[in-house]
Amino acid sequence: MSVTRLILMDSHGARSGLIPSRGLGALLWALANGAKTRSELWAKIEKVDSGVQEFFESNLDSNPVLEGVGDGLLVINWDHCCIESFQEFQPIRREGVAYRHNGCYSLEEDPVPYQLGDDWHLIDHQF
Repeated sequence: MSVTRLILMDSHGARSGLIPSRGLGALLWALANGAKTRSELWAKIEKVDSGVQEFFESNLDSNPVLEGVGDGLLVINWDHCCIESFQEFQPIRREGVAYRHNGCYSLEEDPVPYQLGDDWHLIDHQF
């Protein structure tokens, strides 16, 4: 399974850990659908990909790490409404789709479209 390091930042601090790279679409879908806190993010992601939060919580860094792993690094900063991506294979886009997953396998359902609002600033660093 390919992984990406995710850093979640807000006024309470930062947490980092690994997520399955397949979860990037679900993560962006959750943000596009109004997730403004970590708990809202996980509640929304659960509707599309039920394994992402458990994987993240099982693969937390003891201290936040600003270093890519596997497919790269994704930083979400709610205070600045900024998503910064350091990835080679999966550049982030304002529009896209999230594929449904139950934590073990993909579900054969139509993908869920998303569109991030203009309030989100995207910085995409491709190597």
